[in-house]
Amino acid sequence: AEPWGRRAVEICLGRDVRLMIFAGEEILVKPDYKALLEKVYPYPAFHQAATVTEDPLAYMEEHGLPLTKIHADGRPEDFPLAELAALEGLTLTSSNPHDFEVVGDGVDKGRSLALVAALYGVPLEQCAAVGDSDNDLAGLRAAGLAIAMGNAPRNVKDAAARIAPTDEKRILRALEVWRETGKTITAHAAAAGDRPPRYEAAWLG
Repeated sequence: AEPWGRRAVEICLGRDVRLMIFAGEEILVKPDYKALLEKVYPYPAFHQAATVTEDPLAYMEEHGLPLTKIHADGRPEDFPLAELAALEGLTLTSSNPHDFEVVGDGVDKGRSLALVAALYGVPLEQCAAVGDSDNDLAGLRAAGLAIAMGNAPRNVKDAAARIAPTDEKRILRALEVWRETGKTITAHAAAAGDRPPRYEAAWLG
């Protein structure tokens, strides 16, 4: 088990924040948060995978589950960021101004992209990454083609080669055409030549 894991969970449970605790293959949520998510987070796959428990820490210990990630929503003034930052072995990030995430040091989307690319034998310089949040930065920096969404904050856009429109249907259709026809996307930094590089897409969540 991670040396920081139990203490990080204890700190978060002691604050007025809503938690998703990723432990092993499970996602632990309290009953009240699960009820809220069923109204505002309409993704059946998540709800089928979520485990409801009043005491996530006791559940983890009873089932011998390692902590993978903590995702917390709430008011920024209630976030225990200073306490968490004082723990060794973890990294803090976020996906919007009203949440924070806790993962182990060295765990990020750049490393995940590298692992997926290696699995499929695709060089990182031929991979594309799309992101809109701080927790996407490592993935954008690792990919050959970094694409930021139009709603991304400035630091994320600055890390990207392209800015995509904030329109899910247009983006999904572009990816469908890309997949169906094998068309390529050329990054602005790609070397000039008759044949632009082909980029592979990897979805990292």
